[in-house]
Amino acid sequence: MIPSILCIAMIIIIMNYDCALANPQFHLSLVGDASGDYILDWTTPQQHDTAAAPNPKATMTYFPMEDKKKKKKHMVAGNWEGLVEEDRGEMVDCWTARLTQLQPGTTYSYHIADDAIHLYNFTVADPYNMTWAVFGDFGSVSQGGASGVSFPALRTADANQQFQGIFHVGDISYELTGKNGMDFMNELESITNHMPLHTAVGNHEYRMGEERAHIASGTASSEFYSFDSGHVHFIVLNSEVYGDDVFYMEQPNGEWIGDEDARVAYALHQAAWMERDLQHVDRTKTPFVVVCSHRPPFTTPHGMERVDNRFKNDILPLLSNYNVDLFLCGHIHAYTRFEATTVYGYRMPPIILSGGAGSNAFLQAAKDIEFGTFQPELYITQYGYGYLTASKHALEWQWGRTATCTDAMKSPTPTDWLIQDSCTIPRQNMIINSKPKKFKRSRMNLDNKESVGLFWYFAFLVVFLVTGIVLIARRRNCRVTRHEYKFTCLHINTLN
Repeated sequence: MIPSILCIAMIIIIMNYDCALANPQFHLSLVGDASGDYILDWTTPQQHDTAAAPNPKATMTYFPMEDKKKKKKHMVAGNWEGLVEEDRGEMVDCWTARLTQLQPGTTYSYHIADDAIHLYNFTVADPYNMTWAVFGDFGSVSQGGASGVSFPALRTADANQQFQGIFHVGDISYELTGKNGMDFMNELESITNHMPLHTAVGNHEYRMGEERAHIASGTASSEFYSFDSGHVHFIVLNSEVYGDDVFYMEQPNGEWIGDEDARVAYALHQAAWMERDLQHVDRTKTPFVVVCSHRPPFTTPHGMERVDNRFKNDILPLLSNYNVDLFLCGHIHAYTRFEATTVYGYRMPPIILSGGAGSNAFLQAAKDIEFGTFQPELYITQYGYGYLTASKHALEWQWGRTATCTDAMKSPTPTDWLIQDSCTIPRQNMIINSKPKKFKRSRMNLDNKESVGLFWYFAFLVVFLVTGIVLIARRRNCRVTRHEYKFTCLHINTLN
């Protein structure tokens, strides 16, 4: 009798242990310093009382899959990122670890150090032969309606190796906490446990910075960051600083309150970081720059016609001056594409809006959207997502639907991905900013007063020379014809 009870007890313990670690919600992402390293995020059931044991520990083990004896295994300590509340008040510990010395094309196995039973694998993608699945405004299936309708197509495409990374451009799960967050990450984990997922902050998870790439991309905020992937330098912005929702900032006591002064400071900080980041992009190595945010430029929060539009004032000049190739976004629940255009004297790169992956807010008709100065090349009111691929010559984009509908898009039936639109964005022929230059203060780097004085000196000299030539020509009765004076403007760099 006693052995039977012990056996039953052991089965229950094993079942509970398996359930606790069955969904660690593994999530890979690329590091922002072009090292080829990956960041791995995961969760475990809360293993401590915060007050009693504020320093929990976890270790991740990984090794080449072919190394059966684990002679080349790596063990890395996880960084504890805090607690998140999931279903029914259950708390989970959040962890992150950097995986180094990875080789493209090699498959690695990994597991939580004290749980070798649950083994996961991922293959390091060749960054120069990588396709990204791009979508936004994508919820969990448990929310009902059209939420999560693209999951079947994503899983099928993943099984067929049609993409090697995911870009979720914001509004993740509505919101990424509680049961919604748990369900969404559990549903997506079968993909993100073996390929990178990168996200932009949307208005529905504005406080929840998810990426670790920022650690190596020169920013102290996880809400905007950058990283290289093959031929592309990606920049991810927090567009909520340009939104119309209350801008919350965390206080020293942990409370979140609205703070408009902080919004202004944040916007200036983000723009300054973005310019520094763009200055260090070597376009001979990464010829394409793609900027991602949740909101499109015409909802920041209104059109660019507004004088106080901070996106127009802070970001548009950078997109133009540094020849950004593509702007990816979501927020609008549909698919639309805009050609490159000139806005208030600045070049706005092509805009691709892929915000119809499936949420319980359904789709939005074009007649309900205020585009302002922008005119869409096309607008498709269907559920779906896109693929972005880069070669050294061009960016290739495809967008396909993932569902069919019969009642105004409110009861979609999932289907495989079916292409509806495509475009090619060729490499720009640039002679500027191909390689970052460093300027040293010298006699040519003058203060403003010195620059003004030098300007008038050269102006006087030019007038004197021209006058002398005219007088000489008249004296010699010579006719000056078909002669063109060309003046070269000398740019004098002014250092503050």
